[in-house]
Amino acid sequence: MKILDEFKLNLFSLDNKTYNFNYVLTDDFFSCFEYGMIDNGSFNVEVKLTRSERLIEVIFHIKGIIKMECDKTCLLYTSDAADDSLR
Repeated sequence: MKILDEFKLNLFSLDNKTYNFNYVLTDDFFSCFEYGMIDNGSFNVEVKLTRSERLIEVIFHIKGIIKMECDKTCLLYTSDAADDSLR
């Protein structure tokens, strides 16, 4: 899937330092995952990757909007407050 190619990183080729990556995830990204919970959405993802000799630390900051169907009420649910950081 060509859409996912931009997210591939060769960790072994990276030097020991900090890298910053920015990605925009749209409907095209979510369409790559069959039977996914999210079909529609738009996210900005900031990734801070720090590589050292013995450790790789990755911090994700994700902000965006998702649209998904609630499986109990069959209504469309929209969240515009998706803002999270993962470490």
